[in-house]
Amino acid sequence: MKYIKTILFGFTGLILLTQTSCKKNDSSSTDEIETSFDLSSKQAVSETLTDDVNNLVFSTIDLNNYSFKNQTNTSVENALPPCVSIAVSGNFPNRIIKLDFGSGCTDTFGIFRSGIIRIQLSDSIRNYGSTATVTFDNFHIKRFKKAGSIIWTNLTPNNSFNSRTWRRQVQNVEITDTTDGRNWLHNSNKTITQYEGVASPRYRFDDKYKIYDGSGSVTNSNGTTRNTTILDTLFKSFLCPHIDKGSIKIERSSHFVVLNYGNGNCDNIATVTLDGNPASTRTIILP
Repeated sequence: MKYIKTILFGFTGLILLTQTSCKKNDSSSTDEIETSFDLSSKQAVSETLTDDVNNLVFSTIDLNNYSFKNQTNTSVENALPPCVSIAVSGNFPNRIIKLDFGSGCTDTFGIFRSGIIRIQLSDSIRNYGSTATVTFDNFHIKRFKKAGSIIWTNLTPNNSFNSRTWRRQVQNVEITDTTDGRNWLHNSNKTITQYEGVASPRYRFDDKYKIYDGSGSVTNSNGTTRNTTILDTLFKSFLCPHIDKGSIKIERSSHFVVLNYGNGNCDNIATVTLDGNPASTRTIILP
């Protein structure tokens, strides 16, 4: 009997240990999924902030006559916020444009910015092979602070008149939400084509872009990373603060989340869906 009791006790212990282990695995799986949802939201914010810098960079370059060599822009539409001051120094390939937003102001779209952005130009940005490297100095947009660098490289053939294409590299851009102090890193390498507004470089408000052939990563403050890949081409217009169409896949080895921007309506809504299951879909309100 003693032998049988010992076996029963050991068997019961094994069941309890197995149940505990299963609970831990379930908890771990739940935590991993929640982390993926959280990082998907951070990815969406990162894309919005990167595209805002895209607008600022090309507005500044057009306004300061560096879109094309030896051309004078006498009627450029000024799409920059009213408080920004611009200073230019150096010569190609090290010409620096400094945008100083000071203590900050709000533009016509309701976007608040403060601090400094620097743009280093190797050549007129619309010339093939030219680069524009952007860095940030205590720069804030809305409630977010940005640090790191973004590099644009022109891939447009010199004889192309209907579109312009760049490769955009986001390199270790750290984003901090100043409301709670939480931060994360954003990296990406994407191709961007301007497919509308090319014929009117002095007028920014008709510009439209598509973003494709891209991948990257988003990493939280704990060092947890999710890799990202563009599933469906992303579309962004100058007049819309957010991407309004397309999707991005955010991956973990055991699951994936799809960030979907919708079908072309300009709004601040995106959705995230786990493993293609519609029942898991959550809504993100973009800042």
